[in-house]
Amino acid sequence: MKKLLCILFACAALASCTKEWKFSEDMAVNSTRINIPQLSPQDPEDPDKQAIGFVISVFSGTDWKVSVTNGSDWLRPKEKKGEGIGHVHFYFDDNLDNPARIAKVQFKASSGKSVVVNVVQDGNSEKASSISDYLL
Repeated sequence: MKKLLCILFACAALASCTKEWKFSEDMAVNSTRINIPQLSPQDPEDPDKQAIGFVISVFSGTDWKVSVTNGSDWLRPKEKKGEGIGHVHFYFDDNLDNPARIAKVQFKASSGKSVVVNVVQDGNSEKASSISDYLL
């Protein structure tokens, strides 16, 4: 009987909670480095069409914008801006060159804070994982 009363009390206490959770950080992302394969994925329903390659999660208490500051010729975000907590989907081209290549993606909050994500793509003769963070 005592356990049942404790459980009922806990349920009533949780049900009375009304505070909404808000993310207080100006800008954060789920990763600051992403290694991707040499070849971009194809859309399974249309093999001639490129599918979305990867997603970066964004955590912000403000509006934000995304831009590819280096590598924009082969890496493209589907979304260019967002608000609060969201996701950005990226398309990328095949890398048929020998070396791996690096793109820099900048996420910038309306408050001015920014975060840079390094995207490293495998090449024919060099894997993304072989590039050290100090080279980025």
